[in-house]
Amino acid sequence: MTNTETTTLIQFYIEPDGTILAIWPREFYNLKLYGTGIVNCYSSNGQHSQCSRNYFEELPLASYKQSKQLRQELESIGYQL
Repeated sequence: MTNTETTTLIQFYIEPDGTILAIWPREFYNLKLYGTGIVNCYSSNGQHSQCSRNYFEELPLASYKQSKQLRQELESIGYQL
């Protein structure tokens, strides 16, 4: 990694249907309107979206092994994890 690259803090959770969900806990969606209650997220269907803290904080954290495929997908689109 060069000095100009930075890593992105992402947490991975398991949704009730088994889908792994990536959460950017420090990237707030419309901070002025929603405060810190809505953050950016990404799921394996290839889409960025928004997610309520109330939703994902109730989900179990995914292990490194469980989140490996989604990590690789995020790295393939340019994220430094």
